[in-house]
Amino acid sequence: MSLDALIDYIVTRHYTYIKEKIPIIKQFLNKICEVNGTKNPELIEIRKLFIASANDLVQHINKEELILFPHIKTIVNNIKFLHQCIDKPF
Repeated sequence: MSLDALIDYIVTRHYTYIKEKIPIIKQFLNKICEVNGTKNPELIEIRKLFIASANDLVQHINKEELILFPHIKTIVNNIKFLHQCIDKPF
């Protein structure tokens, strides 16, 4: 699998899944804390830790999508171009 394809796979399969599921998990945690939070205060701490971790993860994912992955794709395209130039001498 090429780096381009791997990046596309990561973004479309994994990152999309993560971004879709985090809000759902937050909703469940909110409901659980609403119902059982007073009896089990550790649930509130779990929700707090999950939200902090999820925010960090989404920030990391966004940085990869906006900075790292485009940079890697540019490098890959430049390498492909160089190979084409070498393969087709004047």
